Parts: sequence; structure tokens; C-alpha cells
Amino acid sequence: EKVGKRLRSRNLSGKTIRLKIRWPDFTTITRQVTIGQPTNHDSVILSNALSLLEKEWLEGKGIRLIGVGVSQLEPENYQLSLFDQDFQKEQSLLKALDGLQERFGKNIIYKGREKSR
Repeated sequence: EKVGKRLRSRNLSGKTIRLKIRWPDFTTITRQVTIGQPTNHDSVILSNALSLLEKEWLEGKGIRLIGVGVSQLEPENYQLSLFDQDFQKEQSLLKALDGLQERFGKNIIYKGREKSR
């Protein structure tokens, strides 16, 4: 969410989603995936980062550090088709959430799937 929010606040999108993992022995790996269309949507960033994590993480193995980033940045500019109404709705929702959290604090509102912090 922080990555997506930072991108949206700067009107940027990115095509490469990167995951960095540091294991308990301080071995560090970086994995990335390049997607077809630039994004700043939390759900797209999260799903790709989780997919990368699932390929690397072994159950029961500890993680010392984990990070997510986006690169290949470009101005927020989408090539929409007639069928992208859901995309436009999510973009409007994310910007509204960002505005509420900026004005009233990050704990003012949560997405439905999140637990209270």
C-alpha cells in the first residue's frame, strides 16, 4: 500500500515490481517481474510481490527483511479500453482513500479485507 500510495502521490506508475528478501543468515536475494501495463494499484503490486515470494520462500524459514519496490517509472497515463470500467473505479477509490488518510491519518479507514491495526 505504501508503494502504491507514494506512486499515486507523484502521479507515477511502474512496470517492474521487485521483491527483496534477506534471510536470517544475511543472504539477500532480489526477484522482479515486469508487467505489461504500468501500474500504481495496490492490488496489482501486492499480487505480483506475493507471487514472487511464493516462488522463493520455504515454509518455516525465517525472513529477516522483506521489501517491495516498483521501477521503470513513467507518468501516470493509462491506455484504457471500453472494458476497463473496474480499473477506473479502483483508481478513483484509491485516490479517495489516499486523500482521507492524508487528511485524517492513516488509521481513519481500512479496506474491507484488512484487520484493524
